[in-house]
Amino acid sequence: MAPEHRGRGLARPLYLAFSKSVLAPLGVITLTLRVLKSNVRAQNLYNSMGFRLAGETDVDFEMERDLTGLIELLESTESRS
Repeated sequence: MAPEHRGRGLARPLYLAFSKSVLAPLGVITLTLRVLKSNVRAQNLYNSMGFRLAGETDVDFEMERDLTGLIELLESTESRS
């Protein structure tokens, strides 16, 4: 995310919108990302969104999130609208 937009609470809604409109229709059940070891702020965000450590290199962590429950939640929220 561009520096001027960091810390404004945009990451979580963007992640949920991306999951709902892109990942769910494709049937994606696991999302994997990499985050620099030096980026503790991003690590904390991803942990709070359900990502768990899956591996690491000298410079970054690989994190994964099982999307099954999230996609079901998003679909049930959509059906109530």
